[in-house]
Amino acid sequence: QKNDPYNNYVKVPEDFLVNKPFPIGSGIDFKESSVKKARDLCVYDSVEQGDVRDMPYENGQFNSIFSNMVNDIQENDLEKVFCEVHRVLKKEGYFVFTTPNEKFLDCMYYHNKKELSDIGRFDKGRSEWAPRAKAVWVELSNAIGWKIESYVEYGDKNLISFLNQIYIKDLQNF
Repeated sequence: QKNDPYNNYVKVPEDFLVNKPFPIGSGIDFKESSVKKARDLCVYDSVEQGDVRDMPYENGQFNSIFSNMVNDIQENDLEKVFCEVHRVLKKEGYFVFTTPNEKFLDCMYYHNKKELSDIGRFDKGRSEWAPRAKAVWVELSNAIGWKIESYVEYGDKNLISFLNQIYIKDLQNF
């Protein structure tokens, strides 16, 4: 019955950051509320509202791109996103991203207990992600001429369980 915190804008308090970091470049998000929050933080040189399948940037504009939302991209859009990232990266640029691997769902408390009636309230769609194996990223990278420099697994079952508990507490207090 409560609002999803990612679809609502609440101004970030002036004292949110103890030390303001050096601006880190550009940011992009399709949600207006997330763009406003990111602009409030003043940690980006610029933040645009846009779609990663058709980014509002020039060819070869960036040395590196970081994304923590690749897991949210639908299967049929993955190649488009990789091609678009390839377009806006400089020739020797790096694409760094985080995403759940195929072991992720086994670590999720609510996904593995589907009989619970409140799964939707606590899970918020996290178990609907498409965790993908390394082979998926190798195939996508090879298709556009990239080589994977490094693949690092992190977030074992204990860490995911801990994060789930924080997430659930957060939802209960929202």
